[in-house]
Amino acid sequence: MWLQNLDVQTLSCTPYSILSDEQHRATPIDSLYLSAFYASFWPSHPFLPPLKDFKQHLKQVDGADLAATINYIGSLYVASQQRSQKGRLMPQPPGEYSHNAFTVQNLLLLAITYHMQGSSEEAQDTLSTATRIAIRLGLNQQTFSAAAGNNVTGESWRRTWWELYVLNILFAALNQSHCHGLEGVETDVPMPCEEHMYREFEKFPIGQSLADFQDSLLSSQQGLTFSSFTYRIAAARALNQIIGASTAATEGSVAPYQAAELALETLRLRMGSPLQSIIDPCDFSINEMLFQAQMLVQAGTIFLHKPRSGLEAYENTQKITCAPESSLLCSDITLHHTKKCVDAADELCKMVSVSGEISSRTPLFVCAMALQSLVHLGAYNILQWSQKRPILSQQVQLSVSGLQRLGQTWITAQNVGDQVSAVARAVLNCNPDLSHNVTFPSDDTPLQQLQDSDSLLRTMDTPNSVENLSEQIRLDDYLDPHVL
Repeated sequence: MWLQNLDVQTLSCTPYSILSDEQHRATPIDSLYLSAFYASFWPSHPFLPPLKDFKQHLKQVDGADLAATINYIGSLYVASQQRSQKGRLMPQPPGEYSHNAFTVQNLLLLAITYHMQGSSEEAQDTLSTATRIAIRLGLNQQTFSAAAGNNVTGESWRRTWWELYVLNILFAALNQSHCHGLEGVETDVPMPCEEHMYREFEKFPIGQSLADFQDSLLSSQQGLTFSSFTYRIAAARALNQIIGASTAATEGSVAPYQAAELALETLRLRMGSPLQSIIDPCDFSINEMLFQAQMLVQAGTIFLHKPRSGLEAYENTQKITCAPESSLLCSDITLHHTKKCVDAADELCKMVSVSGEISSRTPLFVCAMALQSLVHLGAYNILQWSQKRPILSQQVQLSVSGLQRLGQTWITAQNVGDQVSAVARAVLNCNPDLSHNVTFPSDDTPLQQLQDSDSLLRTMDTPNSVENLSEQIRLDDYLDPHVL
């Protein structure tokens, strides 16, 4: 256990102070914090080499910046296990950056850390800097990773590129930006390999391409397999379509919305049930890449359908960090969109209670939990969900408890937990106004009838409806596998 032999003197500093540049440069890697980092953070963002290869990786360049960042993140996890103690000093961005891939890796860690410690603007600036350096280096080209000295380093560079891609889309969604720093950038970087290969082997096959994955979606051939990381990338790519569709919707265009919905549904069918796909049947461990892929699909579903749902008409006015506001869009199938949102929120709630310690999930799961809570609170006062009110209340309580647990490590989780709690008290402790009735297909259609017949969802599965949609849109226009 990485908490053994804990030196409490090293944990005496406030976790929110800033490490000076002189201290930053002089910081050696701490074995306790390194172990905590790899046990709790790295599995969700595995672009650095595995622990067995990390020290050799650090020797290839002046790794002081990377060491300080890892020490800080690791100390947060240590301190969360020892509540009477505090974490180390937060590293500040260096005044000057070395333009190499190690810097990109460090900036990616800092961007996540700043965002989860309540500094979203600094997080975006840091990610933008990492993006500029990566493009200048040519990290988006296969030749960069191919020139690495060994397989592990080459795989680490490929993973660094795709981590940068996923984070750019996530930050764009959270910041309600209509584009991200890699928009339109061409890439031929292969997909990352499977996680167990990266952790355990010295040599492994180079992954397939994004074009191979896109082609597989049109193939009936059995046995085509892609790495877990590939599905995480595909889910981020689908979320990117949703960001574009939200812009097009305000301009009156329907085709991008339809393409985004089809991409989401295709990916959902490929991955299967969230709980079945993310739990390893052999040892019941969590596949963190598939966990995030499912998280992105469910959050993307809420992003896509919530503006057209009945939830928007009963939205609480209090702003929730990590839960972007959305514009109300007209729809004549409002209940369909509302049900899609609530179903996605239900799946996210199941993921909160999945086996394992929630603090070991990606810190960005906090934002998905915020979305899930708002959907369930919105549904609480809708007539068609009135019979589910006790369950909705319990689902919100579960999420608040999860946020409180994550709040022991991350400030943003603590803030979101407090905000969701305030909204929940206002909604759950008052007499519900059940006059808010979503009207599709008729005012008196009970939700159970829709769930039993599943008539709304079947319309997406019929060949005729897909043919009609395919006449209106061409998915290739939105899914060029060489352009991000």
